[in-house]
Amino acid sequence: MGKWGEVWRAERTIGELGFGSCGLVWRAFLCAFGTCGNLKVAELVPAKVIELEGDNEYVYAMMSNIHASCGKWGDVTGVRELMR
Repeated sequence: MGKWGEVWRAERTIGELGFGSCGLVWRAFLCAFGTCGNLKVAELVPAKVIELEGDNEYVYAMMSNIHASCGKWGDVTGVRELMR
């Protein structure tokens, strides 16, 4: 689901299986959404991971990499600033 950017389907599945409060599941979906190249979809997930796990360096590193792969260098710099 994440591979094809089907965030609505992933959210529904996570909820149905009872993993809605599991940060690890959301981090896995962040990775999957990042690899699909859909930045809009990938930007929805980090807030959920941070909500569940607090500030998480994995989220910032993934978002930096996702922005870089999409050529959004200004956003890469912004995310890296947040990491400091």
